[in-house]
Amino acid sequence: GVLLMVMSIAFSRGIPKTQGDMDDLTAKLTSNFGHCSQELINLLLTGQAVSNVFDHTLRPSGELICRGIQSRPGIGYLTQLEAMRYLEVGGFYKTPQFPIWVIGSTSHFTVMF
Repeated sequence: GVLLMVMSIAFSRGIPKTQGDMDDLTAKLTSNFGHCSQELINLLLTGQAVSNVFDHTLRPSGELICRGIQSRPGIGYLTQLEAMRYLEVGGFYKTPQFPIWVIGSTSHFTVMF
């Protein structure tokens, strides 16, 4: 069931567009041990498989482009990794259109509303 849902979402977006959303063209939607990649989480929540959770697109140096969330999604996303200071979630994910958030931890996801 879940595999078919992910395939449906990826095909609806289009494989070339899904791959083009990612910062690394060799990235996969699942990481080691079958866990969701950040790209898959972003695809499910925003419709784009971008690699980051910050707002907008950053160009830190030269030709390097880091794509983030482009607008406020319907459902937000928060992660334990921010509390551990590994990354910073952007304002778009913190202030979604509806008061619903997916909370990511090291081993599972929780929906809070």
